[in-house]
Amino acid sequence: MRKLPTRRPSAATAISLLALFVALSGTGYAATGGNFILGQGNTATTRTSLSAAVADRALQVTNNSTAAGATALALNVASGKPPFTVNSKSRVTNLNADLLDGQNASSFLSTTGKAADAELLDGQDSSAFLPAGATAANADRLDGLDSTQFVQGRGLMSAGAEAKGPGTSPVGMMPSQDLSVEFFCPSNLASNGTIRLQAFFDSAVNVFYDNGGADPGYVQLQTGGVLLLPTSPTGEHYTIGFQASQVATVEIFAVNRASDCHVQWQGWINT
Repeated sequence: MRKLPTRRPSAATAISLLALFVALSGTGYAATGGNFILGQGNTATTRTSLSAAVADRALQVTNNSTAAGATALALNVASGKPPFTVNSKSRVTNLNADLLDGQNASSFLSTTGKAADAELLDGQDSSAFLPAGATAANADRLDGLDSTQFVQGRGLMSAGAEAKGPGTSPVGMMPSQDLSVEFFCPSNLASNGTIRLQAFFDSAVNVFYDNGGADPGYVQLQTGGVLLLPTSPTGEHYTIGFQASQVATVEIFAVNRASDCHVQWQGWINT
């Protein structure tokens, strides 16, 4: 039987057959400097760059598959290496990450959460702080003031000073619901001024007054009752105490000056 003659393929034929094999095999290969082939694997030994001066995304990758595991991008690196780097601190909208600084979300307190416990606060154990429902046993000062600077117990302090022209409206002192206390500057500054007390309580108001004499005065003022106490033009000091629904004490100093009257007071009402 006669053998058919064999011929060695030319170089052009070999290259064509290799290209056909790669195209039909389904596993593509693009070497450095070659074309990027879609739908097939590509490799490179140097960096591949994409630059674009466009007012939009430089690269858009879309995967419309609804199958499990479908994603638009996968980044794979060696262990311990970051999958990508950025040069901007701007926030990425809708970015959802599994870890923050290597920590899972369960490692952080949510915005509406409550810390279960902490060992120290600013380096102090909990015994160094007063509990929310507790009362401090004692303190040496309040707002820098010693306890002698405050009234103890229930009450209301009233204090003030005013200069009034001759014959003008009175100065009201001690805001009590039982008794009004007012000072009147006389029209003639050589005359006595007047402290006027008037009762408003629906029963008797007990009133004590003392200007340094041998004995203090006392009177019961019925509703609407008035007591007038004179003040010397050269100066007067009264201590007045009264009791009805409230208990109060007030000290009043008054003097007539060359062109006006000066009055000052300080008192306390037990509320």
